[in-house]
Amino acid sequence: MVEFSVNSTSKSYPVYMTNSLLNTNADFDYSGFLNLASTVEAGTATISIYIHTFDVAGTYVFMNSLDNYQQTIIRVVSADASCSTSSSVSAAALSSLYSLNLSTTTATDDVDMTFLARLVATKIGLLVLLVGFVTYMHSLNKQWTICPCLRRKQGEEDEAKKREEIEKKKRAVQLKAEELKEIRDELAKHVEALKRRLNELEQARLQKLKDKQKSDMQTNHTKLMNTLNILKRFVKKRAKLIRNETGFDFEKDKNNLLINKRFAEAGSKEDSNLWDLKKKKAACDEDNL
Repeated sequence: MVEFSVNSTSKSYPVYMTNSLLNTNADFDYSGFLNLASTVEAGTATISIYIHTFDVAGTYVFMNSLDNYQQTIIRVVSADASCSTSSSVSAAALSSLYSLNLSTTTATDDVDMTFLARLVATKIGLLVLLVGFVTYMHSLNKQWTICPCLRRKQGEEDEAKKREEIEKKKRAVQLKAEELKEIRDELAKHVEALKRRLNELEQARLQKLKDKQKSDMQTNHTKLMNTLNILKRFVKKRAKLIRNETGFDFEKDKNNLLINKRFAEAGSKEDSNLWDLKKKKAACDEDNL
């Protein structure tokens, strides 16, 4: 005998779950519960308690008319058997269900396997569709993902990669610039050294040219002096020859040159004597040369 709580005002009463897998008495007569539901729903009577006597051993599952999740499992044992638990009422936990040795029948097993097969097939189908959809969308856009957070994360990763590539390029450009600067400095040093070398070579060339010019001038001076000496000897030799031929003494004429010049300027001598003086003067000038 089990006592059920009923509330006619809120329409709360027990309902037998005919489709529950835990029910073991297929011939259970639950017409009393159907009558209870009709009475409460019609409101013809005020009921607070409903008592039902279970004559056949087995498992029976009931639910509340207002909430399908409020379920009550009743286990009825035969008169010669004893209950496996010390309390007559316990919470519907897994341990209490095991203690009641609740099990399904063969027909229930068949229904459970069918449901399990359908569930697995449904999940496999959904998985195939999901994979196909993701593959198709990914083929349209390489950065597409099924989850927005993943797309955002992928975008952040792409931005980070781009920034990293930019930083690498900047570092490469900076290293190249530093390398070019070093090369420029080296070239500047070589150019300065080359300029100094060119200046040294130019100075050496100018010094060599000056030395050569000086040497040439000395050589030309020597040649000129030699020529003058030769010319002087020639003039003396020619004067000596003229003296031998004419008997004119140049040395004596040189001593009286001042007197002859005065006579020529004064014009006190005759023209013949003046002519002789001019000849003597020309001969003296040649000798001085």
